[in-house]
Amino acid sequence: MRSLHALLIVVAAIVTSSASAFAQADLEQQEFIAIVHPGPLKASGGLSAGERMLAFDRPVQVPGARLFPGAYIFRMLTPSLVQVTDPTRAKVYTSFFVIPIYRRGDDDGLERIKFQQAGDEALRMVAWFIPGQTGYEFPYQKEKRPSVDRRVER
Repeated sequence: MRSLHALLIVVAAIVTSSASAFAQADLEQQEFIAIVHPGPLKASGGLSAGERMLAFDRPVQVPGARLFPGAYIFRMLTPSLVQVTDPTRAKVYTSFFVIPIYRRGDDDGLERIKFQQAGDEALRMVAWFIPGQTGYEFPYQKEKRPSVDRRVER
């Protein structure tokens, strides 16, 4: 069995930061780009070509799950379907569809993950850029607005 290096996110390596406001809230939403660095983590049985092990030092939200600090395997089941498991692959936390996105500019060979954070919420993983490949956007369900009673009293 060959030994493959796992990947570790270093959130402290913030490359870009920007802020925008929600339309109906006073919370600021910030975006961060983190560079993924090779780390000493290993998955049981090694990692296949379509798998990456990512470790987080704080809670992270992905579509369908909130991941607590720790290591996870992100597996591409199809070109548009990602599955998140524990390092032993015994527990599946979530599976979700992704949207391919194309990165403008040169591919510098660095893997990057784009996060958003609003207020005190967990970091939300919104995009993943793998060197030499198409990037992936993580779609989230939009929050439902409360219904407005439009009946007119007479």
